[in-house]
Amino acid sequence: MADQSATLHTVRYGVLPRERRKELFGLECSDQLEWRNWTPGTEYTKNLVLKNVSTNTLKLRYKQTASKAFSMDFPEPFKLRPGMSHPLKVVFRPLKLQQYSDHIEVFCNDGSFIILVEAYTPATHIEVPSQLDFGFVPTKEVVSLPLRVKNTGDIRVGVSWKLESPFSIEPQAASMQPGESAAFQVSFMPPEACSYNVNALCQLDSGISATVKIAGIGKFPYLSLEHSSVDFGNVLVGRSVERSFRFGNHSVVDAHFTVEHAEGAEDGVFIVSPMRGTLGADEYTMMRVVYTPRHTGT
Repeated sequence: MADQSATLHTVRYGVLPRERRKELFGLECSDQLEWRNWTPGTEYTKNLVLKNVSTNTLKLRYKQTASKAFSMDFPEPFKLRPGMSHPLKVVFRPLKLQQYSDHIEVFCNDGSFIILVEAYTPATHIEVPSQLDFGFVPTKEVVSLPLRVKNTGDIRVGVSWKLESPFSIEPQAASMQPGESAAFQVSFMPPEACSYNVNALCQLDSGISATVKIAGIGKFPYLSLEHSSVDFGNVLVGRSVERSFRFGNHSVVDAHFTVEHAEGAEDGVFIVSPMRGTLGADEYTMMRVVYTPRHTGT
């Protein structure tokens, strides 16, 4: 009866900001207890720590949570001296994947306040780039770009990709814990000189999916020589003569080249440099040819 009479004369303030709790009661504690990353059928424990930041000894008691998903020890009254702390253990035992909401009412002297207890449904969410643009790519050549996926949800997620040709991705699947990222490599090999646009589907094992727009344009490289032929004239046997000419790429994509001797050409008579390389878009270089005849008529 004494506890019931005290409760009837208690001023109930409900949910209060931290500073207001300190001002009215001289108590400091968390604004709420919350769970976000949890699985049904598992037990979780957290403490609501009450600290006396006043200069007086406080008389405290509390009212337990009402939900069966939360449990607390029997609420025995206790005293808290200045500067001391006291933990209130709250055990969370979820049975279903749903949101749980409750509260703890803390009584101090002639007043009370409420601390919310929340268990949010674990969220499944990932971050992916909205698009990936390869720009211009030489036909029948492979260019790769990195793509990162981050797990911004509360639980582990598995992801797998669905992507149409001429694009491909490696690895095709990955698993991430909350806060982790996975690195993927997207490759593009255009078979023709035209534009390609696809939607890459990143599917979670929960059924949720995200889309990345991937685009690229295939282009033919176009190489040209300043001269179609080189005339060394008459050269004495054993002597070397060099000729140079401009060699350029007139396309908007990189051009990889290799120089090969014509069939039947005598090795060592003509030396060409560079023999292989890459010219960027609208880039030029100098091609050198050295002629060293080994005997008359070569």
